[in-house]
This record gives sequence, structure tokens and C-alpha cells, in this order.
Amino acid sequence: MEVMAMRRRAEMTLLLVWGMVLALEAQEKPSIGLRPGDPTPPLHATAVNGPYQGKRVCYTTVYQGAPTMYLFVSDEKVAPLVAQLDKVLQKHPSVRGIIVAVAGPDYAPRLHLFVKLHQLKTPLAYLEKGSQDPDLKPWKLPSVRGLAVIVAARKKVVETFLNPSEKDLPRIEKAIAKVEGGRR
Repeated sequence: MEVMAMRRRAEMTLLLVWGMVLALEAQEKPSIGLRPGDPTPPLHATAVNGPYQGKRVCYTTVYQGAPTMYLFVSDEKVAPLVAQLDKVLQKHPSVRGIIVAVAGPDYAPRLHLFVKLHQLKTPLAYLEKGSQDPDLKPWKLPSVRGLAVIVAARKKVVETFLNPSEKDLPRIEKAIAKVEGGRR
């Protein structure tokens, strides 16, 4: 009789633990970076180059849902990769692009130099309040130290690459070709 009671307690304990595991799994995990299908939030930034040079514009609105590659840069060490991505983007003329420096206006002279040095064709802009800019928060990029690439079309995210490296270039180019070809 005591063996059956112990067995029943063990089964109940197991069920309780299993229920706790399921409950924990059901809790939403914190999200870093926008996921495919998420809408692209507003993005107000001041242009360093391009047609809006010197103006603060909302690139999400200006690009009107066109296939777009958003690059968020928070470290100068990724400059060579950003220059490579600019060249990749030039191979896909129907895809828009914006390089967003997660830095404030005090970085503008360095950003102008970066554009000239790498002969960037993709517009480069900075956030007025740098990493504290309210337009950055909805993009869910708090832990990005370096580079985040978001490919979108029709104001929806198609793919996100957090802290990509040179080895990710083929995957990024594939995502760009996907939005260019399908106009998603």
C-alpha cells in the first residue's frame, strides 16, 4: 500500500514538473531583431548623403514599401562589410537601401568621410539621439554590437541578420534577390 502511495506521489510530482516545463516554454521569449512578417517601424534619420542630404526623413515612409535593405551600424569595425553590402546592393537596382549609423549628429563629419572613402552609393543617415533614439527601439536591436541587416518588402520584414560576417554575404544577397524578384 505504501509503495503505491509513493508511486502515486512520484507520478503527481512528475506531472507537476512537466506542467511547469510546458508553462515556461509557453512564455514569450524576448525577441531580438524583427522577425519575418513583422511590419517595418518608422525610421526617422538625418541623411548624410543621397537625395535627402542634410534632411531628417522617415525612410520607411519615403521608400513606400519598396524592397529595402536596412543596415544598422553601431561599430566602425564593420566598415569593410558595410562597403561590401553597398556593392551588393548596387547589383540590385530595384532594391532600396539605407545605412543607419547608430550615432548622433556629432559623428556626421566622420560619416561624410566614410561615404567618400568607400564611395558609397547607398544613402547613409544617423539617428538624432544615437543609440537612445526612440525610433530605434521598435526595431528590437538593443544588443547589436556592430551590424544588423534587415531585408524588407511591402513594409514587412523578410529576413534579419544580426551581427553578420563576410560569410553571410551570400545569404544576404539571396534575401535581396528574393525581394527584388518577387517584389514580395
